[in-house]
Amino acid sequence: MSELLNNLHINSILQKSRTTRSDLEKLLKKLNIDASVDWQADFDPKIPAQVLNLGNGILGGTHWVAVDNLNKRYFDSFGQVPPPIIPKSYEWYPLQIQDPDYGHCGQYAALFIYYSKKNELDQFFNLFNQR
Repeated sequence: MSELLNNLHINSILQKSRTTRSDLEKLLKKLNIDASVDWQADFDPKIPAQVLNLGNGILGGTHWVAVDNLNKRYFDSFGQVPPPIIPKSYEWYPLQIQDPDYGHCGQYAALFIYYSKKNELDQFFNLFNQR
């Protein structure tokens, strides 16, 4: 595991169950990740990475997912298929790591991008095999 994540401790990242856009922007900055936090409708394949909320600005947020546009990867902590706005060429993972009763989807999305950008997804998924 990287030195940065050793210092931040995974459990402290997952401590807060519900996250706001501001919370995620702070977490991404702590993880030194160049990513934007947007609504699903604002998906842009030219942005290196995005944490997207599947809700909208009128009705509010629902669920955070991750998109690594450089590596063409999509991640949903519930293991759901990507929404139609995500290109079909993107790799995705039908693995549920999040309990529906807990709201850690934003943190999972940020951690996914962290490991995806380093091409260390095995380490990301191993975090949840140890729980």
